[in-house]
This record gives sequence, C-alpha cells and structure tokens, in this order.
Amino acid sequence: MLAPGTTIAVDSSSWTPLDETGAMVRIEVTVPGTAPTPYTAVMVKEADGTWKVMGTVAAQ
Repeated sequence: MLAPGTTIAVDSSSWTPLDETGAMVRIEVTVPGTAPTPYTAVMVKEADGTWKVMGTVAAQ
C-alpha cells in the first residue's frame, strides 16, 4: 500500500534483462513530503507479454 499522492518514477535507461522472462529496473518512490527513495524493481514477463513487478529491493 502506498500513501495517497505517492509517485513512482521509472529510470527506463536502467532496464537490465536477466533472461527472456525476467529483468530489473531502477525506480524512485516519493511519498508526499519526503525525499525520493531508490529501489530496484524485479520484473517478470507474464504469458500474455505484459511485465509485472514481483518485488523491490532497496537500492543506493
């Protein structure tokens, strides 16, 4: 759950394929009134071709 007004910015230049169905990408989550927090999003490609976030890991 994210607080109302939270934004997520994706750094598309950081997209890193792991294999045909997995990838990682850097994101920044900004909760209103706080500094952006960087994360690495672990992505998986679904059978229909769409990408889904499987989880996040704190990044520096």
